[in-house]
Amino acid sequence: MEDVETFSTQIAGEIKDFHPQYDFRLYINPETNQPRYTEEESVVRETLMDKCLDEVAKHNPDLYTYLLEVFNLALDKLAPTSAL
Repeated sequence: MEDVETFSTQIAGEIKDFHPQYDFRLYINPETNQPRYTEEESVVRETLMDKCLDEVAKHNPDLYTYLLEVFNLALDKLAPTSAL
C-alpha cells in the first residue's frame, strides 16, 4: 500500500482536482488551457492508477473512498502551513 500512497502524493503535487475515475487525458492545465499530460504521460499514469486500484481492492472494499482519502492526506502534506 506504500506504492499507492507514493503515487497519490505524486499526483497531489501535479493536480488538485484528482478523481480516481477520471482519465488523465482529460486534465487541463489551467495556466495554458492545454492538456496537462501528453499521451505518453497519460498512459503511464493510467497504468499506475490501474495497479493502485488493483492493490487497494485487495485490502479495502471501498477503494474509491480510500484513494480519495489518501489523495486528500497527500494534499494536506503538500499545503504550506501558516506560522502561528
